[in-house]
Amino acid sequence: MALYVKDQEVDRLVRDVQAAYGVKTKTEAVRIALQRALDQAGAKPTLREQLEAVRRRIREDYGPDDPNFDDKAYFDEMWSR
Repeated sequence: MALYVKDQEVDRLVRDVQAAYGVKTKTEAVRIALQRALDQAGAKPTLREQLEAVRRRIREDYGPDDPNFDDKAYFDEMWSR
């Protein structure tokens, strides 16, 4: 299967990767770059994991929610000052 690249900037990037890794072919340089991109994408936490981390930090910093806390009274008092 062939991969044909017409873009000069992409060709330059491939040559830079080829030189950086000391590989002989552009094919190997593309393979290395794509594999690293996939590895990096897989290492990134999902949105669900990121949100859970934020929730965990909030619980650690502020404690559990108080079901008896009256938001309206709190904001009324805050705005009346």
